[in-house]
Amino acid sequence: MIVLCSASDLLDRRSVYCRRIWYNHTEFRALLEHPHAPNQIFKHTMASPQNLALIGAAVLLTLSYALYRWALPRPIPGIAHNKDAAKSILGDAPEALRFSEHSEIVTWMKETMIKLDEPMIQVFMKPLSKPWVVVADYREAQDVCSRRTREFDRSE
Repeated sequence: MIVLCSASDLLDRRSVYCRRIWYNHTEFRALLEHPHAPNQIFKHTMASPQNLALIGAAVLLTLSYALYRWALPRPIPGIAHNKDAAKSILGDAPEALRFSEHSEIVTWMKETMIKLDEPMIQVFMKPLSKPWVVVADYREAQDVCSRRTREFDRSE
């Protein structure tokens, strides 16, 4: 806080203005008596290595969290998807790889559609890429290709 008043006002506790902002009168008096030694008077306000380390750690954590949120898959609204995959940077890829060890990826997609009980789903197969939309119903595919093209046109 910067105080703009005369030295006599600072030292006089009866001043209306200085009474409002008077919180540590000994530091102001010491500053007036020794104007060349602010480091000894305001030690607690100087940047210490511990404070810089805490600030650096907070900035690093904030940037890490922002990068994590940026890397998460973004589902297309209104299309069913695996909720757990939307919270993982790798998306559906680990589950699909586990399933593909003993079967094909198409079988995994069919099982996912049965689990979500939807004829059209989206899967997140590649990190940092757009979701794949899988349509299993002929009528739904025809509807998407002929009438709902604006909903699925994501070109920029």
